Amino acid sequence: MITVEIPHTGDVFYVPSSLADCDRQQARDASRVLYDYTAGLVPASEIRLSLLYALLNLRSGKKNRGEADQNLYRLSEHLDGFFSKNEEGQLVINTDHVDNPFTWVRPGFRKYYGPVDSFENISFGAYVDALNAFSDFAATGDPYYMRLLMGILFLKKSPLSRKRHKYNRLDNRANAKRFKNLDMGYLYGFYLYFASFQKYLMDSKVYWEGRELDFSILFKSLPGEKAVKQSDYAGLGFMSVKFDMAASGVFGTMQELDDTPLWDALTRMYDIRKKDLDEQARNKSNS
Repeated sequence: MITVEIPHTGDVFYVPSSLADCDRQQARDASRVLYDYTAGLVPASEIRLSLLYALLNLRSGKKNRGEADQNLYRLSEHLDGFFSKNEEGQLVINTDHVDNPFTWVRPGFRKYYGPVDSFENISFGAYVDALNAFSDFAATGDPYYMRLLMGILFLKKSPLSRKRHKYNRLDNRANAKRFKNLDMGYLYGFYLYFASFQKYLMDSKVYWEGRELDFSILFKSLPGEKAVKQSDYAGLGFMSVKFDMAASGVFGTMQELDDTPLWDALTRMYDIRKKDLDEQARNKSNS
């Protein structure tokens, strides 16, 4: 977080230095600018300054005001936490925020509630369907798939119990349509959060029920092992894994597997994969 104080007024502003620092409004405004950047509407040379104007809620028409603009430009150089550089030296958006900035949205008169932190309230079936929508947007850039992603993961709550409605994929098309006019900052911002969750699963050691679990073994091959899954976002082998798990009857029928809480399914997948790796290691040591 960057602290900015204006001496002659005494005003103090707190400017986030990354998406992880953003509150709900800042995440929305920053994500709107980041979407324009990925769409080619904002050049890399202007992205930091455009981000700063969005975060400070300033109008772009106030640019080019001499010393004041120079101060803003210097301040914008501290926003590198929003980006990293790829092998070609291009700026790519950092998705390293573990908290969902948009736990609810209001596309119309009603609120719709999304994943809590770590996706603890999401079913395995909803996650797999959301992963497909996420991958489709990454491949095509079609905003429909961002709306579909939110339509899958954002549901109504029952007025009395305050529990989210049960996920039903037959409602996805209608739900996606409901988010048609939602602010692009929410749509792209949640897409970036989903990307962050994927990165968390693939690259991090996750602490779950007192155990440290390395979920990366689900997504990549180990040295000397044949490739078991793709390591990029698209697909991740989850659809085939889902059918294998349904066929095994570990969680019952396909519908029962779909209704299983995500982390119950993931930890079971982890245990199966770990046992397989342990067996491979034993066979190698005995050969």
